[in-house]
This record gives sequence, C-alpha cells and structure tokens, in this order.
Amino acid sequence: MEASAHVWTRLEPLARPTQRLLSRVFSDVAPVQLQALEHAVRARFVSQSQAHARDLRASLYAVGARGLAHLMEAISADVGAQDWDVVDTRLAAAQRHFAVVLRAVAVAPRT
Repeated sequence: MEASAHVWTRLEPLARPTQRLLSRVFSDVAPVQLQALEHAVRARFVSQSQAHARDLRASLYAVGARGLAHLMEAISADVGAQDWDVVDTRLAAAQRHFAVVLRAVAVAPRT
C-alpha cells in the first residue's frame, strides 16, 4: 500500500508568481485542513472526513503534490467504505509525508 516517499512528496513545477502565492496559502491553510481531517477520522464522521480529505486533496494538487493528493483520494474512498483500519493506516502515512511536502513548499524557489 505504501509507495515511496519520493512519489508522495515530489512537487510538480509551477509558474513562479503562482508558486509564491500558493506556497503562502498552502503553508497557512493545509495544516488546518489536515488537523480537521484527523479530528473527523478520529470521531468516525464519514461525510466530514470525506469533505476534509477532498479539501486537502485540492490544496495538495494546487501546490503540485500529486502523489499525496492521490493518497487523499484513497482516504476519502476508504472512509466511504468505512474501512477505518485502512483509513487510519493511510492517514498515518499521509501525516508523515505531509511534513515533507510542507517543508518542500516552504523552500521552493522564489524568483
């Protein structure tokens, strides 16, 4: 189930002005989105978990973190199936890789 960290944390290139703006927004918003997802999953709220996973997926796609965005899609599907053991495992993996993405976004070239 777990792909290499490189795939989940690699960022796709973006136009520089867009990258600067998205980096700032992502750094502010995405940690809050992840925390909301964690809380909803812990409470086993299906619709809220799916909504937070979709929001975080969109944020990850926006900064080019496609691999981790795909993981959010899988989490959303697993939540829909109420396969909470798999959700917990995938969310733990996402949490580990999220920190790497956050650092990569923060140090992305700013020209």
